[in-house]
Amino acid sequence: MHKNAPSITRVCELQKAVRDASRVSLEDPVIGLRARSAALSKGLREVDAEITWHDEHRLRASEGGECSGEDEDQFAEVFTEFYNWASERREVFDTELDVSSKLFTEVCALMGEGDAKEPADLFDILDKFLRRFDTVRKEMDEEKRAADAHKARQPAKKTCGGTGGRTPFKIGFRKAATPGSTSDDSGVVGGRGADVVGIPQRRLSNTPSSRKDALSSQMTATINGSARGKM
Repeated sequence: MHKNAPSITRVCELQKAVRDASRVSLEDPVIGLRARSAALSKGLREVDAEITWHDEHRLRASEGGECSGEDEDQFAEVFTEFYNWASERREVFDTELDVSSKLFTEVCALMGEGDAKEPADLFDILDKFLRRFDTVRKEMDEEKRAADAHKARQPAKKTCGGTGGRTPFKIGFRKAATPGSTSDDSGVVGGRGADVVGIPQRRLSNTPSSRKDALSSQMTATINGSARGKM
């Protein structure tokens, strides 16, 4: 994984976002985002109605001369400012909720979970997978660090070429000694007169062919001498 697809480990960076998404509800009647949006709209309508009542009450009191400037109700001014701020925040909330709902639908289709209605139906499984994936990744990283540390503690091996300056010892089969041979080292592996397979040695007069030629010359000379004596 680290060698062939190192970027795949970055998927663990999504773990927190996936975990948070798995705790969100869209359709729950109490804590669902759509239910909260409806509750915000209802609360703002109630605040608006209260501000309107106070405005009308102050207007009637002013027309009848029932209140002075010192006793003027400040509820309408204070809550009007709050209502305007809350209305803007609700509009932002509704816009982001619509965008999030569309993205959730696209993610479900992409992962083959088109029937999912709640983020937990999809992201809870994905969160479990990412947590297990992260655990395996950490185990692999720990094993790799341990292997590297063990390799670093090992002494460096010598990699000298050839035989390191030593004379190579060649092994071969001993050649059978020729009958009549008087040499003691003719069949010894690595000896002076050894005939080792792959290491032919040259012999002088004690080779079979040399002895045969010498004997033939001697016999020829003897026969020639005898023939001359008889003549």
